[in-house]
Amino acid sequence: MTVEVYPIEVGRFRLPERHVRARRRTLPGRYLDILRDDSTLEALPVRCWLIDHPEAVILVDVGETVEVFDPGGRDLGARLLVDLDGFELGPADEVTNRLAELGYDPRDVDGVVLTHLHFDHAGAVGRIPDADVLVSRREYWIHRTLPLGSPMHRWPDDLDPTLLDHRDGQYGPFPASHRLTDDGSIRAVPTPGHTPGHQSIVVEDDDELIVLAGDTTFTERQLLEDEVVGIALSARASRRTMARIRRLCEHERVVYLPTHDPGAADRLVDRTPTLVGR
Repeated sequence: MTVEVYPIEVGRFRLPERHVRARRRTLPGRYLDILRDDSTLEALPVRCWLIDHPEAVILVDVGETVEVFDPGGRDLGARLLVDLDGFELGPADEVTNRLAELGYDPRDVDGVVLTHLHFDHAGAVGRIPDADVLVSRREYWIHRTLPLGSPMHRWPDDLDPTLLDHRDGQYGPFPASHRLTDDGSIRAVPTPGHTPGHQSIVVEDDDELIVLAGDTTFTERQLLEDEVVGIALSARASRRTMARIRRLCEHERVVYLPTHDPGAADRLVDRTPTLVGR
């Protein structure tokens, strides 16, 4: 079986250090750090991932659109915690144009799987008109009720996402999973911490696993050093999730690919595994 996975860069973000790397253990402390931090790190990529599988073409996350810069383009959570002056995004960066560069039309995409509902991951859903949109049920309902940086207020009125409960059984160290293909070679697994309903996508390709990790961490180094992302809602859940991924890396050949990791695209091309305890 041949599975192709393509990295798609859909913008770049310049963020304060405390947005990326937590210093404090409590959520109020971490968020206060972000609000007070006037530093600016080197720009990090915003990526989504295209999976071309014999059963389906699947897009993992979709990035944003330039509409995010319009007044009212973000909800309260995003307005408070994200300075859009640091978001490098133009029309050419939108996912439809990036797909065209790879030779794909948006209507070629069968399914969009969202790791979580922050605007830089889920804002461009409306640009993929014919795809089934899949998001974890917990993530969906939390963002329906709380202003957590979601673009849902800009989604098309007729968008009716499929809500995942991860009922397809244990997968390695993960207690639950959802099969995205009939052969089970692509699965969504719950990876809460960054948000309560965050999920990651595992792609089985020959003798290795490609883990599209969303914002579980911002970099591979954070996974290896058990470093919590500053913007994460739960440090405890984040560490539990990271421990599960490290256990997976100990027993399988895993190519670990967080969304904003500058080195992730090269690791995908070279199929460089993340080595834990070796």
